[in-house]
Amino acid sequence: MVRNFGRRVVTLFIAASLPAAAGIAAVDQTLRAGIRASRVTTVDPRLIEQNAVDTESGFDTPPMPLPADLPVPAAFAWRTPESPQVIVQQFVPAPEAVTVNRTFLALPDDNTLSPPDTSGAAGPSHLIVALNTQLRFQTRSGVVLLTTTVKSFFEKLRNGGRVFDPHVAYDVRTNRWLMCATSDQRTSSSAQPTGSALLLAVSQTGDPLGTWNLYRYNAPTESPAIWFDFPQLGFNDSSINISLNVYGVSDDKFVRVTIYQISRADPTSATFIDYANNGGGFSPVVSQDGGSASYVVQRWNGNSSGNGYLRLYTLSSAGITPVAFVSTPNPWTGTGASGDDFVSQAGTSQKIAAGDDRILSPVLRNGSIWAVHSVFLPLSSPTHAAIQYWQITPSGGLLQRGILEDGSGAFSYTFPSIAVNTRNDVMIAGSRFSATTYPSAFYLFRPAGTPSATNVQPVVFRSGDASYNKIINSSSTSNRWGDYSATCIDPVNGVDFWTIQEYSTVPSGGIDRWGTWWVQLTIGEVSPRHRAIKH
Repeated sequence: MVRNFGRRVVTLFIAASLPAAAGIAAVDQTLRAGIRASRVTTVDPRLIEQNAVDTESGFDTPPMPLPADLPVPAAFAWRTPESPQVIVQQFVPAPEAVTVNRTFLALPDDNTLSPPDTSGAAGPSHLIVALNTQLRFQTRSGVVLLTTTVKSFFEKLRNGGRVFDPHVAYDVRTNRWLMCATSDQRTSSSAQPTGSALLLAVSQTGDPLGTWNLYRYNAPTESPAIWFDFPQLGFNDSSINISLNVYGVSDDKFVRVTIYQISRADPTSATFIDYANNGGGFSPVVSQDGGSASYVVQRWNGNSSGNGYLRLYTLSSAGITPVAFVSTPNPWTGTGASGDDFVSQAGTSQKIAAGDDRILSPVLRNGSIWAVHSVFLPLSSPTHAAIQYWQITPSGGLLQRGILEDGSGAFSYTFPSIAVNTRNDVMIAGSRFSATTYPSAFYLFRPAGTPSATNVQPVVFRSGDASYNKIINSSSTSNRWGDYSATCIDPVNGVDFWTIQEYSTVPSGGIDRWGTWWVQLTIGEVSPRHRAIKH
């Protein structure tokens, strides 16, 4: 374990919020209620091809751009007061014990696809790793039970094309596993089938090695043709909510955002909502509090008159409703170097793509919505990436905003994920880069009630082994990493954390490789009442 003392964190606690939603322009939306899944079937992971390798190797989608900063209505373009002032200080040790209980390999790079799009989830007895390349089912101690491909798992649903961008989650409230992906991309090619689609899998029991129900939701047929990309998974007790960015087949230009609100009681039934003229990167919230309220968080504008903005929405069968703009007077840039390779690494001058500032993995816990994303600083000419996190109320009030940043610019932090336990302890994890280290995996643990002037040291739990340069697709010049990661609460007690992150490992066969790695954090000794899972 590597500890880097002397780095800095800026944490802001903001008591005031923007005005209520009145006056916010309505979203340009098309609502298609009561649509049905186009294909329904089942899969038993034990009966599909084991240790499979994706024969469609070398397919690497170039980064799909989203619309630039969107205009903020004049009524909301004002500077949010902050109290107390911005505090910059050295990291201090965590005020309670944090123990790395387990740490082991998740899935290595099989050299078929890059980036891996790292997703994973922890259940009471199992772990699931879901990457673009493969799926892996493990015990909580790391024993491999089954490895296959995402394509093999969803084989009965696809139309012969690729399955990509998987997300997996375990829902402790229902004791079920959820997994989504997209398929059949770029349908104008003669080598590809007709029709992009969203794919969904729901386990029939809490055993991920048992039977799953599979559902396919076709993209609408329209001219010019479209395809789905970058699904984001949220859910509550009544619905599974999945957003997708929509692109044109002929030119890969952004068209709109689409959200599927799928019934938990009957996943064959869904509400399908198109959102035009309101940007992309909508991220549905995972509700750890249960209930039927659905929320969506979107990065709106990194710098509008010196303020940075998120936008919060509610989602229902009647469509999407704007709630509030949430702002900070600390603006940011949305990408580094126009989206090209940006962050440094040891051993080579080749940089690595750092993604953009879209919101990732928001959660609702104990009545607050928590969200996280990368930002690029300083504003005028970014030299490094940082991770910004937010705690907001369901009505759009800003409770706190913090940023994990190396003020010297030596270290960059990207591709974050966030989880919050029953006690409001927070874990953020992601990738760390610098010119003196190899690409590594880190976590940051922030106990509940930590004073605004305090944060804890980010910890590298899996250091990189080598420099990384991997451009699979000859049509792309980007050294891809990410595009996201996963952090979750341990369902056994509702307090401990798991995260799965990417790091660079040793080359094999003369080819650079990434790897993915698990870590479980045990959080202090707490009373039995704290160890109970909150329902």
